[in-house]
Amino acid sequence: MDTSLPETTAQSFRIIDTAEFLKKARISKSTLCRLEKSDPTFPKPGQLAARGCRLWLESAVDAYLIAKLSTPAKPNTARVAKAVSAAAHECAKEKRRATRLKKRGPSSSPENPELRALAVAKAAAAKRSRKTSVSTATP
Repeated sequence: MDTSLPETTAQSFRIIDTAEFLKKARISKSTLCRLEKSDPTFPKPGQLAARGCRLWLESAVDAYLIAKLSTPAKPNTARVAKAVSAAAHECAKEKRRATRLKKRGPSSSPENPELRALAVAKAAAAKRSRKTSVSTATP
C-alpha cells in the first residue's frame, strides 16, 4: 500500500516564511503588517513554535496575489481630494491677492516696478520716522 502523497498535494502544502513572502509579493515589512491589519482577504500566517517565525501556505499566498492582480486598483481618493483642496486654496489665495492689489492702486502693482520701489521706499521712510519720533518721545 502506497502512503506517499501525490505530487500535486505535496506541492500545494509548500510552506514559505516571511522573507520568501516579502520577496514573492515584492512588498516591505511595513506593508505586510499594514495588509495583515487592514485587508480581510489577506492570508493568515501560522506558526510552528510559540516564538517562531510566521509561515504561510504558498497556495494561499498565490491565490491572494492572483486575486489582487486581477482586480483593478482603486484610485486614492484621499490623495486626489487633498490635491483638489490645495488647488482651490491656492486659487482663492490668488484671488484675495489680486483684490488686495486692486484696492492699493498702481503703486503696489508688481507690473509697475518703478512705482512699487517708490512705494516701498516711502513706507520705509515713514517707518523710520515713526521709530525716531517714538524714541525721542520717551525720556
